[in-house]
Amino acid sequence: MQKMKAKGLFGNIVRFFSMQSAKATKLEPFQVERVIHEYHQRENIPRSYGEDILLTQTEIHMLTVIGEQPGIGTKALAKAKGVTAGAASQMIKKLVQKGLIMKRISAESDAKIELYLTEKGLGCFEEQQRIHREANQKWYRLLDELDDKTYQSMERIINKMEEVLS
Repeated sequence: MQKMKAKGLFGNIVRFFSMQSAKATKLEPFQVERVIHEYHQRENIPRSYGEDILLTQTEIHMLTVIGEQPGIGTKALAKAKGVTAGAASQMIKKLVQKGLIMKRISAESDAKIELYLTEKGLGCFEEQQRIHREANQKWYRLLDELDDKTYQSMERIINKMEEVLS
């Protein structure tokens, strides 16, 4: 996610939960802001994914899309991640420099490139998938504790927030 978009998203979510309504005032002041800030901070901390290379969440998530969709192009990658083609191109350049992905000219057109993981990139991708599965188990347990009505309400709120932010 681009910094401009993240700031806008952050601000809109904070404003959404800071509204003076009976329900919003039941939240601890700045609680939502703290959670969003903590998530944003963690997203920027580089981590190792088993290949002695530190990657940010943005980098590993971009790499993951390429791992899940071998041969994806720049525009499709940008769309999948919700960033501009320029931002995707900058990230592609970083990942190529780190030896994690490679670019190939498409058989369809010399103007189109296809992106693939290198062996090193595949190692990072597989480690990220393992980490993701473990982390998801924690979230699944948390979600399993919710009754159906609460879960459906939460799902509606998230969908509405996404609509407002689009």
